[in-house]
Amino acid sequence: MKYIVLVFTFFISLTPFVYGQWRVTSCEELGLDPVEPGTGLRLLQAYLEGTEDGLGGLGCWVHHHPNGRDYIITPHSWGREPTIAKKGLIGDAMDAITTARRTYTEYGRLDSHLYYIFDDINRTTREDDGLWREFGRAFWLIGDACWMRSGVPTGRLLNRNQRKQVYAHEVGHCFIMENVPKLKEQENQNDWFDESVAEFLSSEAFPLTNFEHLRSRIYDMDGIEYTQEYNAYVLWYHLVKTRGTDELVNFMNELAPLKTRQARLRYMRDNRYDRDFHNFLHDFYLGELKDSGDGRTIPREEKIEIIDDNPINLMPVAPITAGPVRPERLTMLELVLPANYDLKIYPPSGAGETVFLSLITDGKKVKGWKNQEQILGNCDSDTNIKVLMSHLNETSLDLEISYELEEKSGCCEQNITITENPSEEELDGLFAFDYYIESDVAYIQDGNYQSNPINYYVNSKDGSMLFTEHWILSNFADSENESFKVDAVIWLPNRQLVGYVQDQTFNQKRAITIDIDQMKDDVLSEQDMWFKDFLDKAVVSGMSPASLPPSSPWASNSTGYAHKRPDPQNKAQNIKYSGYLSNGTASINSPLKSFGFLVGYLRDQQGKNKKLVYTKTEKQNGDMIEGHLKSIERNCYSFDGTGYKKMSLAGIIGSNSNMNDMEEERSLTNEAYDKEMKELQEQLRNCKNETCATEVGKKILALAQQKRNDVYNREPDPSDSGNAGSKMQASMKEIQDRITILSKQLMDQAKRCNKLQQENYRCDGCKEGALKTCQEKSKEMGEELEKLACQMAKIQGWSDMMEECE
Repeated sequence: MKYIVLVFTFFISLTPFVYGQWRVTSCEELGLDPVEPGTGLRLLQAYLEGTEDGLGGLGCWVHHHPNGRDYIITPHSWGREPTIAKKGLIGDAMDAITTARRTYTEYGRLDSHLYYIFDDINRTTREDDGLWREFGRAFWLIGDACWMRSGVPTGRLLNRNQRKQVYAHEVGHCFIMENVPKLKEQENQNDWFDESVAEFLSSEAFPLTNFEHLRSRIYDMDGIEYTQEYNAYVLWYHLVKTRGTDELVNFMNELAPLKTRQARLRYMRDNRYDRDFHNFLHDFYLGELKDSGDGRTIPREEKIEIIDDNPINLMPVAPITAGPVRPERLTMLELVLPANYDLKIYPPSGAGETVFLSLITDGKKVKGWKNQEQILGNCDSDTNIKVLMSHLNETSLDLEISYELEEKSGCCEQNITITENPSEEELDGLFAFDYYIESDVAYIQDGNYQSNPINYYVNSKDGSMLFTEHWILSNFADSENESFKVDAVIWLPNRQLVGYVQDQTFNQKRAITIDIDQMKDDVLSEQDMWFKDFLDKAVVSGMSPASLPPSSPWASNSTGYAHKRPDPQNKAQNIKYSGYLSNGTASINSPLKSFGFLVGYLRDQQGKNKKLVYTKTEKQNGDMIEGHLKSIERNCYSFDGTGYKKMSLAGIIGSNSNMNDMEEERSLTNEAYDKEMKELQEQLRNCKNETCATEVGKKILALAQQKRNDVYNREPDPSDSGNAGSKMQASMKEIQDRITILSKQLMDQAKRCNKLQQENYRCDGCKEGALKTCQEKSKEMGEELEKLACQMAKIQGWSDMMEECE
C-alpha cells in the first residue's frame, strides 16, 4: 500500500442516471483522478486515457452505494447500465461493503469513504513456486477516502461468496489504516498483521464462506515465526476470542511503532502475550479452535515436526534434553511410555516464567504445565505423550525434563513386581521375569551341525533368564542321575546356571549352582561392550552380513551389519560377526543395553530400542553359531526358590544323610573318582558353547554328589582309627565354614568390581584405577579360596587336585 494523492476537479453536475437502486455518474462528473506522489502513477489512468493494451479509455462510471458514502467504479466499456453479469459483480461489492461496515465497527471505527475499482486486467503472474494471483488491493488512505481495486478476470476462479470475502478483505485494510495511524512507520514489520487482520475481519464479515481456511491449513505452527501474512489470521481470531474485541486495535497500535523484533518480543512478554500465543498453539493443535460461522474445527496443517524426527522411548534414565526450542513457534517433543509402566514427569527445570508448555496424552491435556504430573500407562500397549513448548524469547533454548518410571501394578500375573532378581547369595528368593523369548540356536563344531529351539523368560532389569520346560527336558531328561527331578533352571546375570531340583534320594529341594565361570567379571557388561564395539565397527565396515535364514520373518523389516576381527586362538585367521536389528522401535523398557541369549533386545547407538533378530559368528575353520529370534513379548512369570538348599558342583555345601549299604556299594573309590573328575573337568574347559558346558556340568554334578555322599555327609565311622574320623570331619567343617565366608566376600567383591566396570565404561575410563585395585583384590581372595580348596583336597585324598595344588 502506498500513499495516493487525490486531485479533485469540480464540474457542474448533470442530472444523475439511476437504474435499480444505484445512482450512476461518470468519473469526469466527480473529477476523480487520484495520483500517487513520487511516481506519478494515476489509479484511474486506464479509464481516463487508456493503456497500451487498449483496455479502458473514454472515462469510467461511478456507481453510488445507497449509503451515500461509498462507490463502485467500473470501466467506460461496461456502460452506464452494465450487463446482468456485471451488475452482479457490482451488487456483490455493494453487499461486501455493507456487511464489512456493519461487522468492523464492532472492533473500531470506519469513517472513510470507500472507493472500489473494477477493471478488466488479469493480474496473474508466474512465480518460482507457481502462479500468483492478485485478487484485490487496497491503497493508502488519502484524506477521508480509501481506494481499492480488483481485476475481474483474476477473480473468475472464485465463486460469488469468495469474491465477497475478497472485497471485504480489502475493506479490512481500510479499517486498519484508519485505526492504526502509525502503520506505515515500520511498514515491513507491520505487513504481517496488516494482511492477517484483514483476513480475520473478512472471515467475520462472511463467517460461512470459510475462504480463510485455505490460510489456516498452511499456517506453519512449527517451522517459522508466527508473523505470517494472511495465514496468521487464526492467531488474531484466537486473541480476540480470548481477550475481547477491543484487543484487536489496541494490540496493533502497540506493535506498529516498535522498530525492532527484540522490542516487539519484549513488549509481548511483558504483557503476557507469550501465554496467549501458547494457548493458541495448544488449542489450534488439538482442534479446539472452532469456526465462528458453522462451529466446525478450524483446519490446520497436517504434519507437525517433532524434535529429532522420532519419538523418544522413555528409559530408566533421565533427564531428557529437549531442544533447541526455537522462539515464536511451536516445538513439539513426543515421548513413548512403554507398556506396563506409569510415569511421574516434571516440567523442565530452569524454564522460568517465559516458557510455556502443554502435556498431552489420550486421557490428559494440561495447558500451562507447571507441576509434577502422573501419567497412567497401559499393560498391553505403549502410551504416546506429546509436550508442546513455546516462548517469545529472542534466542533458542535447551530444556531438561526429568521423569520417573514406575512399574504398573496389576499387569503381571499375581501382581508380580519386576525388580532385579536375587543374586547367587540369595538363591532361595522369589524370581520374577517379564519377557518371553522364542528363538532357534544352531551351531557347527568340528563339522557336526546341531539346532535347537531355545525358549525362555527374561528379567528386563538384570538380564537373568528362566528356561522353559522344553529346554529342561532337552537337557536334563536323559540325565544319568535319576534321583534328581528338575523344577527350574535359571541363568543368573553372571552366567551361572542354577538348577532347582528335587533330590529324591534325600527328599530335599536343592539349588545347585553350575559354576561355568564364577570368577569371571560380569558377563552381561561384557556383552554390552561387545555389542557397542560391534555396532561402532559394523556400521562403517562396509561388509555384507550373513544372509538371514530363508524363512525369516525379518527379511523385510531389519537391517544387517557385519565386521570381522582376528581369531584370538589363531591370529592368522579372522572371525566374522553378523547381526540384524529390527527397523522399527521395540516396545521394550530396560535399564540394560541388551538382554537375551544371542538374540533378543538391544539399544542401538542412537539410544533407540531395537530387537536383535539374528546373529551369526563364523570362524574360518567352518565352526559357527547363530541365533534367530522368533518372537519377544511381554509375558510375566515367577519362580519361588523358598526351601531350596544351596549346593555347588564341587559338593561343598550339602545336608547330612545316612547311607545304606547299597549306596555305599555304588560309591566310587577315590582313585576312580579322581580319574573321572579330571576327565570331566578337561571336557568342561574345552567346551565352546553353553549347551556343551551344561551337559558336562550335569555329569560333574552327579559325580560330585556321589563323592559328597561318600565322604562329607556320612556319620562318623567307628572303624576309623581312634577319633581320626571325627577330627577329619571337624577339620573339613572348619575349612568349609571359612570357604563359605570367603565365597560370600568374594561375591560381594565381584559386585563392586562389576559396578566399577560399568561406571568405567560409561565414563570412558575415568574409573580405571579403582577398577584395577578391585580386580587385584578379587584375585587375592580367589587365590586364598584355592588354597582352602587344596587343604580340603588333601584331607579328602583327592589326588588330582593335590597335584594341581603343588
